[in-house]
Amino acid sequence: MRELFYRMRDLHDRISARLHQDDLHALNARVSWLEERVHDLEEQRRRVKAQAEPVIQEHLEKANIADSIADSDPTVTRLRPR
Repeated sequence: MRELFYRMRDLHDRISARLHQDDLHALNARVSWLEERVHDLEEQRRRVKAQAEPVIQEHLEKANIADSIADSDPTVTRLRPR
C-alpha cells in the first residue's frame, strides 16, 4: 500500500513538473512574441519621427516668418489669446 502511495505521488510530481514545463514554454514563447512586437513598434516610431521631423521644422520656420512679418507690419492686427 505504501509503495502504491509513493508511486502515485511520484507520478503526480512528474505530471506537475511536465505541466509546469509546458506552461513555461508557452510563457517564454509569448514573451518572445511581445519582445519582437515591442522592437517592431520602436522601429516604426523611429521611422515616423524621422519622417515628421522635417515637416515640423518647416511649420516652425513658417510660423517664425509669419511672426516676424506681423511684428514689422503695423497693419497686422493680432488676435488676443482666449
